[in-house]
Amino acid sequence: MAFIGTLRTKLTKVVVGFVFVAMAAFIVGSDLLGSGPRSLFGGQDNIVGIIAGHEISLEEFQVAQQEIENNYILSLQRRPTENEMPGIRNQAWDLLIARYAVFPEFEKVGVQVGEDELFDMIQGRNVDEGIKNSFKDSLGRFDRAQLNTFLMNMKNLPRGHQNRAQWDIYQSNLTPGRTRIKYENLLLKTNFITTAEAEREYHAQTDAVEASYLYIPLYAVSDSTVTASDAELRDYYNKNKEKYKSEQTRSLSYVTFPVVASTADTAAIKKDLDNLVEGFKTSTNDSLFALTNSTSENAFKTYNVSTLPESFSNQLDILQPGVVLGPYLENGFYKLVKMVKIGTDTATFVKASNILITWDDATD
Repeated sequence: MAFIGTLRTKLTKVVVGFVFVAMAAFIVGSDLLGSGPRSLFGGQDNIVGIIAGHEISLEEFQVAQQEIENNYILSLQRRPTENEMPGIRNQAWDLLIARYAVFPEFEKVGVQVGEDELFDMIQGRNVDEGIKNSFKDSLGRFDRAQLNTFLMNMKNLPRGHQNRAQWDIYQSNLTPGRTRIKYENLLLKTNFITTAEAEREYHAQTDAVEASYLYIPLYAVSDSTVTASDAELRDYYNKNKEKYKSEQTRSLSYVTFPVVASTADTAAIKKDLDNLVEGFKTSTNDSLFALTNSTSENAFKTYNVSTLPESFSNQLDILQPGVVLGPYLENGFYKLVKMVKIGTDTATFVKASNILITWDDATD
């Protein structure tokens, strides 16, 4: 019964309705489940939609929904949950679309699937791919013996048996599915190009024409050569005024306020830094103090004599551990600096002069 397991797990959507119909549902008025006059649960109008000119009544839609719901219960042995009901309703509407918009088109062109073709799909030479995939041997090849055993078992089961019912539902969907495929293939092969059309396309792409023409640019003609009356100008304007329409434009006057510090702002910042000098001097955690009171994320830097900022280089005699410099203004920022430590760099710097002599040949 491996195929029955496949039906339960993979065919949830297949056995519930004609899901091969991939057409958008058109519902007149408001949403099918809304509260408008054409909804299922509101208003006096009994028409819930129109498909291919056919009016769908509330009762007809409910019958289709019940049909889908019964197939669902039969295939999965449980009722659909509240979250699954929107899908049931959508499939009911797809079923009605297939019934009134799709199947009639099959009948118009004479597309149908007979008993012999259905037999061929189930156990003939062209077995349906879904069936093939459900009956495979240990090497992954289609096993016809397994299929025949399964079909014999199905015949021996009573009509009301769960497995028999699931197989009947699957089998009933084979015919409309194959009909759709045949119809689509028919559409694909309806395009035909005549010999005359092919010849015309060939000449359009390959023929070349040589032409001689006289070109007189507009600026070569003097304005005094051509005169136009007011009536002609007015007539030309009336015929072509749509060409000269332009989109509406706006002229704006505005005032800008540059975001720069005022004199009062600068004085206030300097005053705040003056108040921090003593605290900076006595702080035991200089980096934390600087990070807490600064807009910069880099509160600690190491310099050597050659890389000292210019503001320090003129004060080497007073640069000792614990000394606080500032606040002073540099590159648009007020700065307050504390000398933490003076040490010896491990790198050695050597200044060298070289005399280079080249030779004329490779001899000693």
